[in-house]
Amino acid sequence: MNRNDKKQTSIVILIVLVTLILSFIISIPDKNNLSKSKKELGTDEPFFLKVVRPEVSLEGLNIGGLNVNQINQLLHKLSPKKSIEPQNAFIFRDKIFDSKLGRSIDTKKTMQNILSAKTEDKISCSYTTIAPTISKEMLKSKGIFYFTKIDKSKSKGRILGHYTTYLANNSLNRRNNIRIALEDINYYELKPKEEFSFNQIIGLPSQEKGYKKAPIIDSGKFIPKVGGGICQVSTTLYNATLEAKLKITERHRHSKVLSYIKAGQDATVVPQQKDFKFVNNTENPLIILTDIIDRYVAIYILEEIRD
Repeated sequence: MNRNDKKQTSIVILIVLVTLILSFIISIPDKNNLSKSKKELGTDEPFFLKVVRPEVSLEGLNIGGLNVNQINQLLHKLSPKKSIEPQNAFIFRDKIFDSKLGRSIDTKKTMQNILSAKTEDKISCSYTTIAPTISKEMLKSKGIFYFTKIDKSKSKGRILGHYTTYLANNSLNRRNNIRIALEDINYYELKPKEEFSFNQIIGLPSQEKGYKKAPIIDSGKFIPKVGGGICQVSTTLYNATLEAKLKITERHRHSKVLSYIKAGQDATVVPQQKDFKFVNNTENPLIILTDIIDRYVAIYILEEIRD
């Protein structure tokens, strides 16, 4: 091989090497494009390595230097303190009390604001508005409206019955017991011809379930017992079923006149002894909604209307 051939061979090899290097460089993915690709593919974006800039505060708390996981934990702790439950409208003694909007922390938006904050920025939580299920207009008209069921599905219905009682005895233990019982029957769905049993759904009130000692009526006297106060729930429900014109199959009166209801309009319950029962005598499913608003116990019976 002469000198010219060697030179040509060297040039060819050099061209090949340059081509390979350029191909390799071009094939390296751009970081921005990689992030976009991950977003398009729905994979987790590697932003977990980001940390908050120095002296940034959230709701007065210094969060400078925190990472994404620590921020999430903080927002989870703040949620119960900052969130507000929506309040349904209700009627008490012919007066309509209007509904109120609720709110919950918008974690995604709050996180974005925190991570984009500059040094010493003061950040407040962002919120999502939560609408109540029952509005004043719904109570007035009793017309058909759309609502969200417990499984988050949308449905439509109308208010068949509603009743509110006042918490004359608003002690912490009694209110706690009433709240637990209300939660147990909240969003309960009753099929056509199905019978509702208060005792079956609530079960035996126990400390394991969170119930505490509060006054009950026993032989005409008030004595403290675990679960005291749940009769206000059964009584409120009883009066809501009366307005809904449902068939009552079992109901018992107290041995003493109560402060929160007129004489003869109550419904006592005693586990394994006295129950409150009624039947869905309509052609559609019924849904029970419950609420405890300030010092009021409200129960609504909705008729779900299916197309």
